[in-house]
Amino acid sequence: MNNSNKGLFFVFFQLKKDWYILIPTSNINKRIKTVIIHAYDDQINTVTGHEKRILILSIKIDREILNELNFGSIYCSDSMNNFPHNMMFRKTKGFDLVEKITTNEF
Repeated sequence: MNNSNKGLFFVFFQLKKDWYILIPTSNINKRIKTVIIHAYDDQINTVTGHEKRILILSIKIDREILNELNFGSIYCSDSMNNFPHNMMFRKTKGFDLVEKITTNEF
């Protein structure tokens, strides 16, 4: 796994740790069951030479499934299969543009 890939997965799994910190501990926190995360990257368009921001990850994270994962024994990229997600990574090109997951899809 390259450094960009590792960084992306670190951010994804940091959510489990920060879920309760980011959202005040109140009734709101208990009602949140699902989070959709979109990750963007600034990439150079090799045709125009201009930088463009593209969506490289869109993932729907279910709190119940996230809490059941054994983070000490999983491989980050494999465990993403527990959640609906759009991500395309090629060894020769890196991350590529993907479609955004929306709330209408679940």
